[in-house]
Amino acid sequence: MSRPRTTGEARGLRVLVIEDEHGVADFVRSALCDDSAAEINTVSTVPVALESIRATEPDLVVVGVAPPGQPDMCRLLRKSRECSSLPIMVMCGRISEHDLIRALDAGADDCLDGTHGSREFAARVRALVRRCGRVT
Repeated sequence: MSRPRTTGEARGLRVLVIEDEHGVADFVRSALCDDSAAEINTVSTVPVALESIRATEPDLVVVGVAPPGQPDMCRLLRKSRECSSLPIMVMCGRISEHDLIRALDAGADDCLDGTHGSREFAARVRALVRRCGRVT
């Protein structure tokens, strides 16, 4: 089960990316390149994501799935005990306001579309993990 990290633990940010849109993990890796200890793992399905969450205890989950699947994926993640307090960020190249609201209502903590740059993404990641008690 994911747990808040204390300041005494020395490890980089751990991010799990669930993607069906190629390039999301590359964007995340590039945006977090200043954190040289950042560990980015990529999976493509919720069952594999849940296994990875149990094994690696990530600080953040990034969902890079096309809009029709985002709410369902967020709901499935939130139903899992391991993900109940884990921050979830949804990313998509294009996302309508309607789809953004559906993803947030389904359990996402933040949503970004392709118009946001890597610096804003990194700042939002820092804010999410800080707000959830995970130290960066």
